[in-house]
Amino acid sequence: MIDKIIEENNGNFGELGLKYEKFKDYLGQEEGSIGYDLGLVRRGEVLLKDGTSAHFRSAAKPINDADIMYSLILKELGFETPSYMPLEMQGSTIMLRDDLSSISDTRKDVELSEIVGCNVPAKIYNDIVNKHCVIPSLEHDLKFEKNALKKFFIKKEIKKNQELEYGKRSVDVVFGKSKQNIMGHFDSVALNILAKLGIVKLSMLTTTNSLSSNVYEVDKMGVVKGVIPVKTGGEVAHSQYLAENALDKDKLRYHTQFSFDSLGHKDVINQIKNNGRVIANLDSCDRKDFVEKLGKVNIYELANEYKDKTNYKVDLLYQLMLNVQKDRVCEELVK
Repeated sequence: MIDKIIEENNGNFGELGLKYEKFKDYLGQEEGSIGYDLGLVRRGEVLLKDGTSAHFRSAAKPINDADIMYSLILKELGFETPSYMPLEMQGSTIMLRDDLSSISDTRKDVELSEIVGCNVPAKIYNDIVNKHCVIPSLEHDLKFEKNALKKFFIKKEIKKNQELEYGKRSVDVVFGKSKQNIMGHFDSVALNILAKLGIVKLSMLTTTNSLSSNVYEVDKMGVVKGVIPVKTGGEVAHSQYLAENALDKDKLRYHTQFSFDSLGHKDVINQIKNNGRVIANLDSCDRKDFVEKLGKVNIYELANEYKDKTNYKVDLLYQLMLNVQKDRVCEELVK
């Protein structure tokens, strides 16, 4: 629906985005508090006339730039991903995107039965899996241990693993070496997509392994069969900082789905090429084909086309850095 709104309002975008007076014609609910909510609440969802929902968010320009370019690049590569549209509200820019999830990412205490056969935010899915995820050796010891004190410490160790920080649990670091049995929760298609998205994120200088960046397509058995990337999820720094610390001195550290440790650029490349779990789902031939397609993506052309449609200007230095980093990553991964 966002693409349709953009197409039907060519010429109606100002410096801050589409005027709210134009946008409200697409709302599926009666206008009342909706304008108030869009203007003052940092994030949320609105219902559109066609029955779909749109997610809205107020964020700094570097984050908006990153998410817009991420969406444009992924669409060019053939991924299903939401479109972004700037909307002018009360003198500032709010960014809207298609909401492709069946469950709001703000929901808490979602039950396992609610996620089967649905599109689910990765954070919600990972929370549920983490509750039920087992370490076979510990489960075995717990089952057969007779000593009460030893049983206590085994349970404590299991709980400790379940209470690790977000982004650092086994289900979050899908390709990391772990004792927990999590690979069976993702089919080969989903794992292939996650590996490819890791390459794109490195190309975009995304340093965080955010659980808000993906929506999982979950089948009726509770297994992830597909991945919909919705945003970078990165803590995006200003372009000047990135230029000084990434392209010049390689100071950035990346938290990825490839390793539990934060890694420098060269080590992330090494993980993509040599990590056994990655290779099992993205072999060298598939990887080379993918990075060749990524290498052909024209960053400046995508940004200019988006500007022509929405009047939104992606920072030029950021475009330059994306282009340099993309070419560097593709050159290193095609070898």
